Amino acid sequence: MHPPLKERLSHSREIAGRISESIYTGRLLPGEKLGSIRCLANRFGVGRQVILSAIGLLSDSGLVVTKAKTGTYVNPTLDRRLVKDRTKRIGLLSWRIRKPPQSAFSIRLLQNVLRTAPQHNCEVFWQAEMAALDPVQWMTEARLDALLVTGLVDDDLVRTLNQAKVTYLVVGNYELQEPASQISLDLVQDARLVLGRLLARHQFRRLALAVGPADLAATRQLCQGAKLAVNDNKMTWQEELCVRDQNENGFAAMKQVMTAAPGPPDAILLTARAFPGVAQYIFEHRLHRNNKKPFLILDFCDTAYFYPEMVDACIYEREVLGDIALERLIGLYFGSLDQPWRENVTQCTRQATTTT
Repeated sequence: MHPPLKERLSHSREIAGRISESIYTGRLLPGEKLGSIRCLANRFGVGRQVILSAIGLLSDSGLVVTKAKTGTYVNPTLDRRLVKDRTKRIGLLSWRIRKPPQSAFSIRLLQNVLRTAPQHNCEVFWQAEMAALDPVQWMTEARLDALLVTGLVDDDLVRTLNQAKVTYLVVGNYELQEPASQISLDLVQDARLVLGRLLARHQFRRLALAVGPADLAATRQLCQGAKLAVNDNKMTWQEELCVRDQNENGFAAMKQVMTAAPGPPDAILLTARAFPGVAQYIFEHRLHRNNKKPFLILDFCDTAYFYPEMVDACIYEREVLGDIALERLIGLYFGSLDQPWRENVTQCTRQATTTT
């Protein structure tokens, strides 16, 4: 015997409301399949007619669509503005880097994204690439809304994400041929400006660099900015003082530049990964005791977690891209920014930053 119509409608509205809440809060995502009529009936403890009526109400409101012979799905074209207040599930993919060191860009990015996540109502899921990882499948299985991508990003990865039509943002300095949503630092101009002011202020004569591998765009841009700063100050660029190293071995770089002719450099621009090795060399050779330590300029101040007192200046006080990555990604997700979005970020303050 079926319950009275009025009672069935009351139950249907209640169940439709509970399913709607799951959609609005993100527990059910656009395109996701609901359970079968029988499964839903068992789950809510009601008859099949009540579930059919609830689905009818949801269909009338545009929240679900029913496909013949396959089932009922959350409307894949659901306007994302309807779920704007729910917590967004954001993935941060460190592509092709399984164990990034503490000073790696991807770790700095993760720390800042986690810090800014609450103000953007986001939950962040981090993934360093595992064997045969399919980023699109990971997004689907983890029920992610959008993706931040860093690491060894290449055109193949961008092509995969474009074909899947997922919302993503590449964070960092990469030279890509595929159209990609990307934010990067204006490393050339920032390095030129900050280094130029430091070289002029302290009247340095010889600048050395301890940076990353030559095949990285960020390395080439950092070297280009440094070379421009040297030329601006009418100094001589010495290629033998520019150490580009795959492992960013600061100790080996210091050994090379400190013994180069005609003498050691006055100042050294180094990356975060090179800093521990540089500090080791300075301590072992007691350069910090007899005032023979070169003026150390770091790319990011917040990476000086060992011996911060040894850092004399930096190009960036903090991870600028990490501060704005989520904001830009959310803009892409809700359509307030066009795709592909390309932004070259200059540092907020145009002052050469000195830490001592």
